[in-house]
Amino acid sequence: KSDIHDDQVKKIVLSFPFFKGIHKIDKKNNLNEIHMIYKDLDKSLLPIQFNIFSKKFNAKLFLKNHKISK
Repeated sequence: KSDIHDDQVKKIVLSFPFFKGIHKIDKKNNLNEIHMIYKDLDKSLLPIQFNIFSKKFNAKLFLKNHKISK
């Protein structure tokens, strides 16, 4: 789990029906959806977690730390 937040977050569901990757230009799309769980932090969206769903695997990526430059 992420060490960054302990309060309310929001979720955006991203889908890529016509996804074209750099290395998979002529191949089928294996990516189904990406769920981005984020926190609104000083008028910026800070991604806390990504849930990746594909035909071959599912993965969860958690934000462990962050630094915001101005």
